[in-house]
Amino acid sequence: MFIFSSSDNSLLRLLLLTIALLAVTSSTRALPVKGVTSVELNARGAAQSRPQQCPSIKDIEAHIKAKSGGLVKNAVYWSYPGSIKRAEAFVARDRGDRHYIYDFVKNEDIARWGNLCPPEQGNLLWARASYAFAKLSKGSAYVVTGQGNPEDSIWQKYEFQVLKATGQVNSVFSLDPVSLAPTMIWSRNKKVENFPKEP
Repeated sequence: MFIFSSSDNSLLRLLLLTIALLAVTSSTRALPVKGVTSVELNARGAAQSRPQQCPSIKDIEAHIKAKSGGLVKNAVYWSYPGSIKRAEAFVARDRGDRHYIYDFVKNEDIARWGNLCPPEQGNLLWARASYAFAKLSKGSAYVVTGQGNPEDSIWQKYEFQVLKATGQVNSVFSLDPVSLAPTMIWSRNKKVENFPKEP
């Protein structure tokens, strides 16, 4: 049996407190990494990235690249009077060879990123995602739209302009919102445009 004096009890309490603090602080440590991510190491040393600030177009581009494996051929877009349903129908006709943004960016991603953004930037996340998706498009691109598409739509302001500026897209087709019949609206033999201002 051990007998502790009052000074020994203080030492024992200090030792137990130190052990408890070490156990808590060693379970997760954050290591800063250049850019908008930090890496957390859990007690087993496994790394996990997590964003720390509102994602830029480059961040979203990296997210899409990680899921797509690189450039995206035969990208499909939609804009009023087209709809996501008609874009999905067109993608479904040749599922292995066509992709639209929801293959790589989900509403849950936008919601999670929105928690990191001030309100004025959070409202721009879909525009940034669309810009990033257009930067990664190659080959042919398609948009389900028609007469009456507003000039301030994401398609007009960002996606179409970026597709024309990358040098990776050969042609852009407009798809009729009802029949999905294609009409070429741009080809690379036309002048390559400048990138639009980023949202």
